[in-house]
Amino acid sequence: MPPGRSSQQRLEALAQANQIRALRAADKRSIKSRQIDARAVILSPAAYWEGARIADLLLSVPAIGHGKLKKILKRQVISPSRTLAGLTDLQRSRLIKELDRYYPG
Repeated sequence: MPPGRSSQQRLEALAQANQIRALRAADKRSIKSRQIDARAVILSPAAYWEGARIADLLLSVPAIGHGKLKKILKRQVISPSRTLAGLTDLQRSRLIKELDRYYPG
């Protein structure tokens, strides 16, 4: 059994987790308003995105809801629980091509 964490270590971990959630939430709002391109996040995720589920990111793309999300992931053979860090290069490139239709121009 691993040694227990001190209360200070727990507080530091909680603060770090809250910071990561805040950064992701800000990015999701920017993706929703099209200030950030989700394809860029998929291609080269920031460290705070690496542990995020791909489904969470895709749901922030305008016009993608749960139905379209399921279809996209099924076509690309990607589990919704897969993290951004866990995507292969081939999965990344196919997913980016799949998202091209949601970004005009």
